[in-house]
Amino acid sequence: MGDVISEDPIANAAYRQFQENGTTVKIVNDPYMDAGIFDPAKNEVIINAAQHSSGKDMASTLVHEALHQKRNLRGLHILRRANMNE
Repeated sequence: MGDVISEDPIANAAYRQFQENGTTVKIVNDPYMDAGIFDPAKNEVIINAAQHSSGKDMASTLVHEALHQKRNLRGLHILRRANMNE
């Protein structure tokens, strides 16, 4: 995934955003976890390799999670799948 991030300007900007905000980025391999999670309470992003077929897919999830962080930094709430029907 590192090569993809360094070559893709959007993924690179997302990763820089995490660095600038002191966000920890972890890669895990868990078949039961979602593809990616941004946890604002821990200031942490987890990318699940088990749910991706390539580094490019993982980088896309990294960008997606960066958007969640950006919304959080702007004071917008993150909707969790479990709460969407409430």
